[in-house]
Amino acid sequence: MNKLKTHPSNQLALLVMMLLGFAINANAGLGAVWTTGVTENSITVSWTPPSGDYRLSNDWVHDYMVCYEVGGTWATVCGGGTVNYTSATSYTITGLSPETEYKIRVKCHCERRNMWGNWKNPKWRTIGTNRSSTVAASPDPDPITSYIITPHVTSFSIDVEMDHTLMPYFSNARICYKKRWNPVIDFNAKCQTNPVMSWLYSDQQLGWMDTAPASPSLFTIAPGYTGLKHCTQYNIVGFGDASLIGETMVRTSGLCGFFNKSIMILVDHSDDVLVDYATALEVFYNKSLLEYLGTNYENSLFELAQTFSQNQQENLQDNTTLLAYLIEVNSDLYDRWQQEPALKQAGLTLDSFLQHHYPELNQSLEEELTTLQSH
Repeated sequence: MNKLKTHPSNQLALLVMMLLGFAINANAGLGAVWTTGVTENSITVSWTPPSGDYRLSNDWVHDYMVCYEVGGTWATVCGGGTVNYTSATSYTITGLSPETEYKIRVKCHCERRNMWGNWKNPKWRTIGTNRSSTVAASPDPDPITSYIITPHVTSFSIDVEMDHTLMPYFSNARICYKKRWNPVIDFNAKCQTNPVMSWLYSDQQLGWMDTAPASPSLFTIAPGYTGLKHCTQYNIVGFGDASLIGETMVRTSGLCGFFNKSIMILVDHSDDVLVDYATALEVFYNKSLLEYLGTNYENSLFELAQTFSQNQQENLQDNTTLLAYLIEVNSDLYDRWQQEPALKQAGLTLDSFLQHHYPELNQSLEEELTTLQSH
């Protein structure tokens, strides 16, 4: 079993958060987003302000964007859902339907500090996402609150805190994790019932930890001798017995392969540049990128897409998601496809697309790449 750390000194703070009704379920982004109140027709969300290499740009009337949608995929929440703006670090979404699950994304209009310490590229960036459900219509609703957060992340480890209203009644608490693009079938179901011991020996890309009796805990995910892979996204899910406490996705820190412009776009510009590029490709091929690449390059992509679909986590039919997958796993297919003569002639390699549609950003990235490669 992997190493498990429980810090009693953190339990009082965690219990205070629980009593306040915090239900944190943050995905990969600049920070965390959590629910601080749920009724039959409203959800109140709060979030952390940008910090470190990101700060508010003050170029916009409002600093934050709050988007929500029923169903759909995460990629469409701010494109096809309802959008609201605020300058506070919390917002109450009203007019919702009882007993309905909503996908919520919070963005800040932020700029990033580059390697020379200069603040550049003001744009809408994702702070985090949250999946929350309204409660049933009731004269005196008593919702169960829970949260799961990742308060500390390094290049080789992830700390995970979680708690639940019914935690004292659970016999054990469990955390499971996997590399985002590891296509484990029924990942949540396997974690819920009986994790497979061999998970612990698969190149540290997935695993599990238990603590009994259950209690508000801090789990440290740092498997084996080398720990997790740096600059890699991991899915994390937590259970108390068979009850889902929460899900989150987080990227480890460390070297992100910034000698590669595609990685630079994925890590910091996926919300706009990668989405625009994906849209241009759909027009060019008149079909999804998955259909084109699966038919002309690797038929196994269709099977992979089906596996992800079964887990209801990733939709490779969405061009942006497929591009993220190909770039992050450093796929040879991506490199071969980007060298395609027809793509080059149309000016639709990612490099050409940047030059024509984002010339200032492209120049900035080129300068960073040149500096990095000279050291």
